[in-house]
Amino acid sequence: MAWVIEINAALLGIAIAWLMGYQTYEIYTNEFGEFPLVRYFDLILAGLPFIMVAAVEILKIPLCFVVYINTGFRIRLIFSIVLVAITFITFETLATGFERQFHNISTNVEIPQDKLVALIKKIQFNKDQIKNKEIVSDESIKEEVEFRTGAAKESRDEAVNNMKEQINQYLDLGGGTLAEQKEHK
Repeated sequence: MAWVIEINAALLGIAIAWLMGYQTYEIYTNEFGEFPLVRYFDLILAGLPFIMVAAVEILKIPLCFVVYINTGFRIRLIFSIVLVAITFITFETLATGFERQFHNISTNVEIPQDKLVALIKKIQFNKDQIKNKEIVSDESIKEEVEFRTGAAKESRDEAVNNMKEQINQYLDLGGGTLAEQKEHK
């Protein structure tokens, strides 16, 4: 019965490693169209701990059997220490594997989340633009046109008056002779 449990635990670990790796591979290829070589190493490193733990799980039963059948204290102590060390290695390896898997899963969530944040920013920008456009009414447009037309007319009239004054100054420069010639014409 113990063998069945250990073999099932080992197979479950291998299945989890393969399924999670394949899921990460699919998401990357769907999002980016390719799967970079660096990500293959991530998948392998995330899956190896599960395979190693599977092998160690199967070794635990023979080690427990050695501890159980030996009557010598030193042999029992040595194999008990080895069994505790293997259990610790199993725990540490699982923790590392889970961390790698968490990273792969987090990446699967971060990609759509980043796209969502970018879309939300674009939507807010468009809403602000709409709000700015709605502030401008037909009446405010008419007022702006009238103001600018009035300012342009004033500027034109002022320029015409300045030019007329310059003409008069040029005519008066000749000491009155130019002014008299103007009157005769």
